[in-house]
Amino acid sequence: MVMKRSVMFLVLLALARGGQAGWLSNPQPGVVVQTFGDAGVTSRLAAVEVDVADLAAQQLNASGRGLTWTTSDADRNWTGAALSADGRFQTAVVQHGLIYVSGDYGNSWTAKGVSAAWQVVALSADGARQTACVCDGPLYCSTNYGSTWAIAAGARSWVGVAMNASGAWQTALDDQGFVYVSGDFGSTWAAKLTDEPRDWRGVGISTNGQYQTVVCERRENGDTNEKYGGGIFVSSDFGNTWALKEAGRDWQGVVVSGNGVRQVACAAGGKMYVSADYGNTWVPKEENRDWRGVAASADGKMIFGIVADEGVHVSNDSGATWTEAGPARWWAQVASSGDGAYQIATIQGGPLWVARADSKVHGNLTADCALGIGNVGRFMIRGGTQLVFVAGGVVNVLDADILHP
Repeated sequence: MVMKRSVMFLVLLALARGGQAGWLSNPQPGVVVQTFGDAGVTSRLAAVEVDVADLAAQQLNASGRGLTWTTSDADRNWTGAALSADGRFQTAVVQHGLIYVSGDYGNSWTAKGVSAAWQVVALSADGARQTACVCDGPLYCSTNYGSTWAIAAGARSWVGVAMNASGAWQTALDDQGFVYVSGDFGSTWAAKLTDEPRDWRGVGISTNGQYQTVVCERRENGDTNEKYGGGIFVSSDFGNTWALKEAGRDWQGVVVSGNGVRQVACAAGGKMYVSADYGNTWVPKEENRDWRGVAASADGKMIFGIVADEGVHVSNDSGATWTEAGPARWWAQVASSGDGAYQIATIQGGPLWVARADSKVHGNLTADCALGIGNVGRFMIRGGTQLVFVAGGVVNVLDADILHP
């Protein structure tokens, strides 16, 4: 594997400073640690971490990940949850309770907001922008990682919300009503799919907001008790126009990959359905189960589905094969970080359940830097977690735990 240009820049900078200039001795013999006091260099180091993390992710995806589920925080009527792209910022909401936010990968939680019938929450990629739904109440938005909240839309039976990476494009669902779309960070909202009210259940959106998908379950005819409606609606123009692609079934949730190509939807009493063409066609996967929700990594390869009174079902190959992880619970919702390394699953009347990948890169994942003047050093993932630069027989630790801070 070959590292990207940012790595070569850093090596050239080290050479310009005299090889090991800028490295400070660590109390541990034989190991020195780079401080990078210069802000410009720090930004380049961040790029190096992204490069090496990409390489690590490739190896993780190739070998698959196992998940360890543990409880977090207290027993509450948890409903919705969401994570930033890297999993650092996490927010969970409580029905007839408060909003709980975490800035340390779900290790500790702080109560925010006001008591309300919270249903669902969505986060921007960096976690700064957040939108939360209240059933028979307003939409609330936050621009400071969930610290404070302000009303963004009037009272409706809000049951779902999703936003793109920047938070500029947001789509919310009014149960037994319409779909509402915002292109200005939630300041104003426009009603879509207004031909008839529907029982909306899930919404997904791509990174740039262009591709969006919403799902609704069937309704029951009061005279004949027959069910009708239900469907998957997709948009490729930022939610302006919508097309029905899959009719029928009691759809419960949907997720859209970062580029919009891969999409996954689940149906109660049915299967998981996977699309690899922007939601135009859908292929059934797994078995008929009482599916309640679905989440996925940004590339759509890692999928997490929740089933009533079963464990969390996980696929590492875009839905081709599945395994069951975690305890059996009456799950409410499930959410995943962009890289698939962190998840949250909510239940009512119990604790939050959180998971992180327990399979890391084993051994050393190495990227050699050849600059036309010989091999001056190597960037490596050492021991599965440490990002290091090895040069002149010295191991320079750049990040002690790059994959799981």
